[in-house]
Order: sequence, then structure tokens, then C-alpha cells
Amino acid sequence: MSSFFSAPFFKCSVNYGMALLFLITSNIFIYFLILYNLFNINWGPNEITIRFIFWMFAEMILLIFTRSLCTIENNSSLESEESSLLD
Repeated sequence: MSSFFSAPFFKCSVNYGMALLFLITSNIFIYFLILYNLFNINWGPNEITIRFIFWMFAEMILLIFTRSLCTIENNSSLESEESSLLD
């Protein structure tokens, strides 16, 4: 959990690239689903407020999930075998 807050915001790696691609495609999906109202959902009398609340909730979930994709640690047995051979 400490790497969730202490990891850099951007690093040139596959995990960060995949997380950025996931964030962009998810935001496009959320835009068409909530803001563009692709399925013609009846939001009620407070349409703008409810759309904004749903959009903010979806955005927070996406940002937390994307950040967790960036901080995945790879602890494979192959890496430990290589490091033990070097010692």
C-alpha cells in the first residue's frame, strides 16, 4: 500500500503505458455513457447534477484503479533466482 502513494506519477514502463491506455479508453466510455447519454437514460428533474455526481464517482473509481495498475510489484521466482546467482 505504501507504493500506492510513493510511486512516481509517470515512469516509462509497460505497467504505466497500459494504465494510461486503460484510463483514456475508460474515460471515452464514461463520456459516451453518462455525459453524451448514449442509452437515453432519463435522469429526472436534476439531470445535470445527477450526471455530474455519476461522472465524478466513475472518475474517482477509474483513477484509483489506474493508480493501482501502475504500482503492481512483480515478485516472480525467476527474478529471485537471477539475483541469487549474482550474489
